[in-house]
Amino acid sequence: MNVFAEPFEDHTIGSAEWRSALFAEAVRHTAHLAGPIKVSALQEHLLAFTGGTEEECGGEILMTLCLLIHSGLYTANTYNRATMTLILSEATTFTTSHVLTMHMHGEHEAGEEDEEEA
Repeated sequence: MNVFAEPFEDHTIGSAEWRSALFAEAVRHTAHLAGPIKVSALQEHLLAFTGGTEEECGGEILMTLCLLIHSGLYTANTYNRATMTLILSEATTFTTSHVLTMHMHGEHEAGEEDEEEA
């Protein structure tokens, strides 16, 4: 899925437009999932999305994965909140945050209505 109005290839790896498309694809591909997300599978998906090689895009993908966690949109089983350290390994899984899950399933709207009625 190309989220650009113009061809993806027209953007330089690491440009703001390229990074925003990579981040958007990571969220688009996973935000609706209720269970654990295998990070290695997400990395492979993002690499295929870029059409680049590990050498060309691996660092950018790694930074995007870190941003998913540091933004609070996702949690990771290998993230230490106290030290803000994320260790990526074959065993690492991400899970959507409670807030993201509520938004994806429209629960935030029901919560707002409940508060107004009280």
